[in-house]
Amino acid sequence: MSRPATQSAAAKPKRGPGEAGKLYLAAYNFFQCAGWGYILFCTLQYLLHKKTLKGLWTEVSCTTEIFQTLALLEVVHCVVGLVSSNAFLTLIQILSRLMVVWGILVPVPESQDQYGIVMLLVAWCLAEITRYAFYGTSLYNSCPYLLAWCR
Repeated sequence: MSRPATQSAAAKPKRGPGEAGKLYLAAYNFFQCAGWGYILFCTLQYLLHKKTLKGLWTEVSCTTEIFQTLALLEVVHCVVGLVSSNAFLTLIQILSRLMVVWGILVPVPESQDQYGIVMLLVAWCLAEITRYAFYGTSLYNSCPYLLAWCR
């Protein structure tokens, strides 16, 4: 006699966030993607209009500080099980950027008007726009091929 197809106690529970968690993560990823897009827009607009990097950090510092610091929520996402990433590794990655922002750029004014600031901002923006767009669209299995390739 065969047993009816029922879920056994040994069956693994469904991984990942529930619908409310997915909605929250989608909103978080959209907000971060939009924020980094705004920082990129402000950076490029400043450089095109002012034709100098002097004062660029002052122009984008507040927004950059907010969105870089907001990334600490990703550690919380790991700890509460919204995502399956390792919380410690996520924390280390985020702290490395926060050390650049809060440990170098904010307290050392001489660092704010160097050529490296443009490279740093553009690299961060392109990486984060791609990353958050990828995560947001992947939540609903709707990630375009080009975005997955870029990621």
